[in-house]
Amino acid sequence: MILKSISNYNENNLKEFTSGNIDLDRFLKKYALENDLNGYGKTFLLIDENEVVGFFTLCSASIKFEEYPLNSSISIPKYPIPCIRIARLAVRKDKQGCGYGKELLKQAFIKILSVSLTIGIKLIVVDAKETSAAFFEKYGFARLINDKLSYFLPLDTLKEAIK
Repeated sequence: MILKSISNYNENNLKEFTSGNIDLDRFLKKYALENDLNGYGKTFLLIDENEVVGFFTLCSASIKFEEYPLNSSISIPKYPIPCIRIARLAVRKDKQGCGYGKELLKQAFIKILSVSLTIGIKLIVVDAKETSAAFFEKYGFARLINDKLSYFLPLDTLKEAIK
């Protein structure tokens, strides 16, 4: 398996990709490359045996202090919290359940940790789909306040897990 930036990939090869989620598929085929080139989000493709089996998109973000659960284990100052957002993550429909989602999340974490050496990041956030909420919960993401499908993972939790 290899990970490639969408900007280094022939986008014509993406026409066959389908995750079963129309919005994610449309994003990958119509908007991911343009967003990548314009700096709105960086999309990475997971390629296995010359097939795109999945992708994820990362972008910068912040959340309001009021969205963060006060009963969480880390203390947060009362101003916007710097985050990295996993804006999109999808696996090709015929490859779902084969471990590619876990590999995509691992690769996203590696990228996030690398960026955290240069800029301030306190949380990883994700806006899950109803079909992917359990996936993110399985890997330790917790819900933000007032949004049933927005989740967070403290960067410190990821750093501890790596040790």
